[in-house]
Amino acid sequence: MFTTSHLHILVYTIAGTQALVAALVFAFAKEKLAAAQPRLLSGIFLLMAIVLLDMSLERTLFYMHHPSFGNIGKMLATALPGVVYLYARKSWSARFRFHWYDVLHGLPLLLKGSAALFGYHLQSIEVKLDYWQGGWQSSPINWPWLSATVLLIYVVQVLLLVRLVYRHHQALVQLRSSDLDRNYRLLIIFVAAYSIQLVLNFSRAYLLHIKAFDAMLVVTVIMGLWIYVVVTLLIMDLILTTDQRSKLSNEEADITGFDSSGFDSPDFDTQASSNTAQPDHDNSENEYWQRLDESLEGYMQQHKPYLNANLTLVQLAQRMAVPGRELSGYINQRLNCNFSDYIANWRIEEAKQLLIDAPDQAIIETLYACGFNSKSVFNTHFKKRTGMTPSQWRNQPMVMHH
Repeated sequence: MFTTSHLHILVYTIAGTQALVAALVFAFAKEKLAAAQPRLLSGIFLLMAIVLLDMSLERTLFYMHHPSFGNIGKMLATALPGVVYLYARKSWSARFRFHWYDVLHGLPLLLKGSAALFGYHLQSIEVKLDYWQGGWQSSPINWPWLSATVLLIYVVQVLLLVRLVYRHHQALVQLRSSDLDRNYRLLIIFVAAYSIQLVLNFSRAYLLHIKAFDAMLVVTVIMGLWIYVVVTLLIMDLILTTDQRSKLSNEEADITGFDSSGFDSPDFDTQASSNTAQPDHDNSENEYWQRLDESLEGYMQQHKPYLNANLTLVQLAQRMAVPGRELSGYINQRLNCNFSDYIANWRIEEAKQLLIDAPDQAIIETLYACGFNSKSVFNTHFKKRTGMTPSQWRNQPMVMHH
């Protein structure tokens, strides 16, 4: 039968695993990521290990025998949401800089840390022991107003993360042609999971308020395991995608108007539109767009740059000797699509012909030959553009293709 002791063992195991993963991340990720990235990533894993270990030790007599170590994990746990948010910002933008308002993400740590410092660590040994014998119920660390304030800050941090995820994805689809949907889905899953984590936090605070301590302990254990799942999911995604394919360069940020801070830039779409250079008069504007249209169409037909699975808007603009802002503005405003969809349309046209010309070639080989790197993304775009699957298209009567 699965008991609370089994839960403790499970949490101990996970905490140890987190510490091990932290070391492995620092050892191996430093070759792939920027210099500071492995340290931040390892720090998050170590933080998780300490928090989970503390949650388990609270269910034992450890802090009764070593009260000076108590509440350290509880304090560090309050820093986790802000650290994850700042790490995501740093991972997605080359122009990331700390601002004065980033210090506000440390408010939960300051509030809980101050309460723990003055309400526990600076107190006598008798007060500390009384805390673990039931005095924690009225301790300043667990004051309802303090817990409510910290939870409110958590909500704001999650909303900021949601906004950052959306803006980053919008920037990527305007700049990159590779598989972006998978990354975005993973991040949406993380946001949903983190929202559930907030519900668990609110539930724990409410149970504490009504003095339902047994139920609160169960929720605390569940919350510890859930934190592990949520944060590990995000970090795995960041490990897989934090490279030149997902990190915006300064030039790309200028083209899209993306600002990882989320504060000191105008609305994303407005900024991207205003950054696009356009002629002053209607006639010259139409002539300009027509020349750009012919130039782009001719270049795509002759050189087929879309066959490069990792093609970016900046690369295409450089090859055509066209400013990136103008090319982005033309695709977004004149063609009413983003760069990712625009390139996908050319790849689908290539695939349609290749499916007929090479009937014996495996579909997986066809999609790679056309510049796709994901079967699911290829099938989605193909079905959207043709109304049928690649196999159905290939098996049509020949007359249907003309």
